Formats: sequence, C-alpha cells, structure tokens
Amino acid sequence: MTPFHPKLRRALLHDSEHHKQDVFKITDDLIQSLASKNVPNDILRKIEPIKNKEFRGKEKFSEALKMTIKEKQTYNDYEKLLLEHVDRTGLTSERLLEYEGHVAQLHYLLKYRDPHKPFMITNLLRSVRTFPGTFMPNFDIIREQWVKNQENAIKRKYHDLNPLNLFKLSLKFLWIWYLAAAFCKIFKFAKFRFCRQTEGLVNREQ
Repeated sequence: MTPFHPKLRRALLHDSEHHKQDVFKITDDLIQSLASKNVPNDILRKIEPIKNKEFRGKEKFSEALKMTIKEKQTYNDYEKLLLEHVDRTGLTSERLLEYEGHVAQLHYLLKYRDPHKPFMITNLLRSVRTFPGTFMPNFDIIREQWVKNQENAIKRKYHDLNPLNLFKLSLKFLWIWYLAAAFCKIFKFAKFRFCRQTEGLVNREQ
C-alpha cells in the first residue's frame, strides 16, 4: 500500500464536503482539557459564551478569542494552548497522513500475519474502516474521477493522433533504436577484440 498520489490528496483536501478543517469550535471536552492543564477558571468562564460556535478560519477564531478574553497579554499567554486543543472538524492534511500511515501499517501486519499483535490489527481495522465515512464521504467519487483523469492523460500522451505528437514519438523510438544498434556494435567489437587477443595468446604459447 503506497500513500495517495499528490493530485488525489489535493482533491480530497479541497473537496467542499471534506474541506472543513478550518472550522474551529470550543467544546465541553476542550474546556475540561484546559482545566486539567491549569488554565485559570477566569479564562474558562470568559470563553464560555463562544462554546459550540463554529468559526471558519483560524483568523476569525483568534479574533473571537481576543474579543472574549479582552486582555491582550492574557490571550497571548494561552493562545497556543487554545489553538492546539480546539476541536477542528473535517479532513486535515495531518489526519489524512495519519490515515495513510494506518493503512500501510495494517497492510504490513496482515501481509506478514504477526500473531503477537491481534489487538493492534483490530484497532487499525476499526480506524481504517470508519475514517472515510467520517472525514471523506466523497472518497469513492473523487477517486473514480481521479482515475479517469489519469487514464485520459495517458491516452492523450500516447494515443493522440496529433502529427506533432506522432513525430515526437517517432523520434523517441528512433533514438532507442540508435542506442540499441550502437550498443550491439560496441558489444560485437569488444567480443571480436577479446577473441583476437585470446587467439594471439594461444598461438604464442604454442
């Protein structure tokens, strides 16, 4: 199993249904997580009004945080922590790479049938099966379209009856034939020299 083709990866990330990775939202789980990291209750109370509200884009979310927290220095102190733990819905490049890693790891474990890691295989199978439905609902459609585009590109490159393309293709075959003929000639010459030298050595020994 190889990683996704770069064009397929871009298509998946840019799809309108998948491209929600720039939606930021504060949830109850986030507030609990921040509380466990010793974020002051005063900060947690201030961000409560924007809880469960979705902000498209990091800039809009940061602006909402600034207006809610108000104190610039306080915001600067906790900005990184808030952005790291905020809930981000949709497909992200990090999630896609993680999914590819899980697929590759699962392929390896299944291929070599490691009997010592059944629990890992079960977890990976669950993750790989649920990921497309959760983050890539249009995966099959996008992949099918990508395959068609690849096939059409190959057909245009090698089967186009455009005279210029045919001329270029002819030059390629002519160049390959020339290299093959030159290699054969060099090989025959080397073989002839070797035979002559061997014959000379045999005559001198006699």
